[in-house]
Parts: sequence; C-alpha cells; structure tokens
Amino acid sequence: MKKIKCYIKPIIRWTICIVSYLLIMTVLNYTQVIKFNTITKINFVIISLMMIYIGIKSGKKASKRGYLGGLKIGSLIIAVLAVLNLLFIRSFNLSVLIYYLVILACTTVGSMIGINIKRN
Repeated sequence: MKKIKCYIKPIIRWTICIVSYLLIMTVLNYTQVIKFNTITKINFVIISLMMIYIGIKSGKKASKRGYLGGLKIGSLIIAVLAVLNLLFIRSFNLSVLIYYLVILACTTVGSMIGINIKRN
C-alpha cells in the first residue's frame, strides 16, 4: 500500500497543478490577453518544468536508481494522458509521441537530479 501511495501522490499533485494552470490559461485566452499560438508554447515549457519538479520530488524519496522512479512516474502520467487523448481526440501523430517522450525525459532527468540533491 505504501508503494502505491508513493506513485499516486505525485499524480494527484500533478493533476491539481495542471488543472489550475489550464484554468488560468483558459481565462487569459478567453479575455484575449495572450494569443493561442503563444499559449501553446508556454504550455510546453510550463508542463516540462512541472515534470522536472515532480521528478525531483520522486527522486528525493528514492533510495537508489532515481531514474527508475522518474520512468515509473513519467510512464503513469503518459498512460493517463494517452487514455485522455484516446477518449477526447482519438488520434495519435508524431508530435504527440514526441510530446510524451519529452514528458518521460523530463521526469527521468528530474528524478536523477532529485536523488543527487538528497545525497548532498
């Protein structure tokens, strides 16, 4: 149960962060403060930074092999996003696959950073 809790907690944290962030960006887009093209670029950067943060958090909790913790968390987040993509958009293309690989790389790198921060 403790292992499952270790993986569910970051996903819940990620979901809360992403929903609140998307709500703010939707309001900014609706009021036309920021254009849509700019929002897509900002989304990519912010979500990548969120993944690095979640990777760092999971890396601090890992005892060894931080990259595996990052791969697990990243894989779970990608699975959630893939299911949502299939439910609502129903298509995969190369850009979506690259986006998922960037998410996986960010969580893995973040987890490796987190385990090194913990050692110091």
